[in-house]
Amino acid sequence: MSATASSDRDAFGLCGTVLGDKYRVLEVVGEGGFGVVYRGVHAGFDAPIALKCLKVPPHFDRRAEQALVEGLRTEGRLLLRLSQRTSGIVQALDVGSFETARGARVPYLVLEWLDGRSLADELRLRRKSGRGGMGLGEALGVLEPAARALAVAHGEKIAHRDVKPENLFLVETAGGPTVKVLDFGIAKVLAEAATPETAATSGGAPTFTPPYAAPEQFDRRRGASGPWTDVFALALVFVELVAGRRALVGETLIDFLRASCDEDRRPTLRACGVEAPDAVERVLARALAVDPSARYPTAGAFWDALAAAIGSLDGATVSRAGAAPATDSAGADAGVSTAEYASAVGIAVDGGASPRVDSTAAHARTAVAPEPLDSAAAATRAPTTRAGVVVEEPSAGRRRAPLVAAGAVAAVLAVGLVVYLARGPREPDATLPSASGTESAPSASAAPVSAIPEAAALYGEALEAWRGGSPEAAVRAMERAAALDRDLGAAQLRLALWKFGRKPVDARDHYDLALRHAASLGPKEAALLAAVEPMLREPSDFEALDARLGKLCEDHPGDGELWGYLAAARLKRLRFDDALAAVEPALAADPGNVGAWVLKAESLSMKGDSAGQLAAYEACLARVPRAVECLNKLIGVRSTLGDCAGMRDGARRLLAMNPRSATTQRQLALSLFAAGEPHDAVLQALGQSWELRAESD
Repeated sequence: MSATASSDRDAFGLCGTVLGDKYRVLEVVGEGGFGVVYRGVHAGFDAPIALKCLKVPPHFDRRAEQALVEGLRTEGRLLLRLSQRTSGIVQALDVGSFETARGARVPYLVLEWLDGRSLADELRLRRKSGRGGMGLGEALGVLEPAARALAVAHGEKIAHRDVKPENLFLVETAGGPTVKVLDFGIAKVLAEAATPETAATSGGAPTFTPPYAAPEQFDRRRGASGPWTDVFALALVFVELVAGRRALVGETLIDFLRASCDEDRRPTLRACGVEAPDAVERVLARALAVDPSARYPTAGAFWDALAAAIGSLDGATVSRAGAAPATDSAGADAGVSTAEYASAVGIAVDGGASPRVDSTAAHARTAVAPEPLDSAAAATRAPTTRAGVVVEEPSAGRRRAPLVAAGAVAAVLAVGLVVYLARGPREPDATLPSASGTESAPSASAAPVSAIPEAAALYGEALEAWRGGSPEAAVRAMERAAALDRDLGAAQLRLALWKFGRKPVDARDHYDLALRHAASLGPKEAALLAAVEPMLREPSDFEALDARLGKLCEDHPGDGELWGYLAAARLKRLRFDDALAAVEPALAADPGNVGAWVLKAESLSMKGDSAGQLAAYEACLARVPRAVECLNKLIGVRSTLGDCAGMRDGARRLLAMNPRSATTQRQLALSLFAAGEPHDAVLQALGQSWELRAESD
């Protein structure tokens, strides 16, 4: 990293200084929305260290600021306590705070510096070299230090709750590589003798990474998370090492929820297509049980059972190589990287039909919140030195913020409002028209009075784009309106709502500006400003959000926009029937609200009603024939159901709306091939998609 690059990211101006008279700060190795990680040297010991400094959000009052400082101290004490018991956990060396020239209090944590690479990097390198999965014995040996470190934590009644390859770090030692567990910052210190049946703790949204999440992390009604949650994740990682691909497969939060909670198909080795002895399969089936109380209670108990099962096998079976590298869409390299799923969830259209988690959303589990790691680029470059955290060097010509995984103090929410509040952007070339002309917007969406006519016009345009199913166009127009009229508090409020799922840090800034200009708000916007405040907290309180929005909808029963926000909040909490109950008045008030139709379809899908989901998208298109989002999602459902002809017809209809879409041309090529159409037609559509792709793509 160049000195200039490091200096540009040195938010606290620490490079070249000595902190606390003992830590020489050398360079920035990671930076994100919530903090900066530096490489430094302990002046007294002349030993390398990692220094994590938190950015206190500007809207924090003194009490919130003090809570953040105390949270970091708690993390430091936790890491120190655990690392004294086991070498398998990254060591905390010191904790403190300093004051900037402007009087801001900055808390920091000093960690040991680690050289090596994450297990996620190792898996990517194995797949790239064609080595495939590991043998049972090799996978057992690789994960042994991590399992024993987690066992120590569980003995202290501490659960990690985010075990995954990115948080398992391969460190080179004199005795060979060993694994250290990173990121106990979101750990849950269990009260006395908690059990899986204990009611889930109150507070903000749970924090987890969907491809490695246990059922109770998706739905608190299944019980509290705890050591049994780590058992589930550790078993998933073991299966991934042997199978050569992730055990839970999906593209959206909903996919992972279903895979994690499916009683009939547990993500064991055999479920991943890998031949496994009965003894090993039984252990994994118990570790991956849907019911938390049916699992092994701690990582130690699970690992002892797995080691015994593998130890009872003959040598050939133990050393037998795992599965070959996955090459289809279910492979670990297909779809979105784990780093992207660690971010707050937003739904975006990828490949024209398949929803995915938006990789531009703010990181949801660490106090130092990075931009997502470019998984494709990561697979083509060598891993670099790490610092008790996970750091990736940016690829040539394109700088990416590193993935920092040292731990969280003030973990923000892991799951954004699905679909309505957090629909992400489509691909750059998807300049599809918004739905318009069939149903008129209700009067509630009229633009507010502004001294700047262009700002008022853009505000109205943004509301119409949002209603018509073009969230990216809505955000662009609303940002322009807010730039033209900085006193337009209603524009700042909508930006806070619409950007929260992808960029919660930006959303909170917009909310602060809306508060500052609250005097400019009308009665409805003023009430909405107060109602959504729980969502903008750290951590967010979606139960309170639901209650406040429900009261607001009772006061404005004919406002479709408000009912849509309520339905989205309920869908996020997995209250599907309640979400549907809120969607109906939204559509009654505004039948042309594309976002509400999508909410209805997604809620029906979560209830397992595929026919109802299809009917909702068809009804959306009957009301708004140019509803691109409904058509995109309809094509995706038909693809999932194996309806190749329906997928082809939908792609042709979508192409008629926008013949310049590379995504739709590629989608058409796929559907033509699947439907058995002539190869010339397939190649023509595929060639069109290549021609329309940007050179940078």
